[in-house]
Amino acid sequence: MSEWCYVLHQRPYREHSVLATLLTATDGVCAVVAHGVRAPRPKMHLVEFTRLLYSWRGQRELKTLIGVEPVEPLQTLQGLSLYLGLYLNELCCVLLPEGLAVPRLFLGYFDAMQIMGQPDVSWQTLEQVLRCFEHQLLQQCSHEQFYAIEVDRGEPILSDGYYQLCGEEGFIRASSGYPGVSLLALNEDRLESAQERQIARQVFRLWLQARLPGRVLKSRVMLQELWPVLRGTHS
Repeated sequence: MSEWCYVLHQRPYREHSVLATLLTATDGVCAVVAHGVRAPRPKMHLVEFTRLLYSWRGQRELKTLIGVEPVEPLQTLQGLSLYLGLYLNELCCVLLPEGLAVPRLFLGYFDAMQIMGQPDVSWQTLEQVLRCFEHQLLQQCSHEQFYAIEVDRGEPILSDGYYQLCGEEGFIRASSGYPGVSLLALNEDRLESAQERQIARQVFRLWLQARLPGRVLKSRVMLQELWPVLRGTHS
């Protein structure tokens, strides 16, 4: 059996093998053992950020990889794109339960990699890609209509209204706060203005962190430490 996948993470296992976490469309996140990948003359190569066709055997939680090959030119992320890619990978590993089919999220990851791999991609474009993928992850975690509906009254968000964020529950009407027009833009992944991207960053980070109580994302720490250098390479 063969299927498309992306490698989210891998770590050494025994002398010549690795334990890898994959993202697939039909099985979501799954764990595999790949024998001989670290041998002097490996028969398989596991590369991150490139769509691969893989085959396996076994029905246990830990499957055995028996073949893998790229289905597109090898993708190389550099600079800020590389660290954002590591961040997306870590989010998938820690938030998605194993075995849950995620066809839409897999397509979203594919789209993100295509854009992030472009040379001279702007920071504005990278931020839009990042926020849209975070939105897709939140939708996978059951955050479906929280940008378009008042959670306390069930009324539609109005474009000329203002709203406050009520914890993880969603938005309630207020005399000041987040503009309704910006929340509706978030709901449709239209993050064209700096204000919309800022609101998305604040809201998505709060909701993602609520699902990771006490956990520090290593990729986010690296981004924060290297941010002055990385940000300066993108206009």
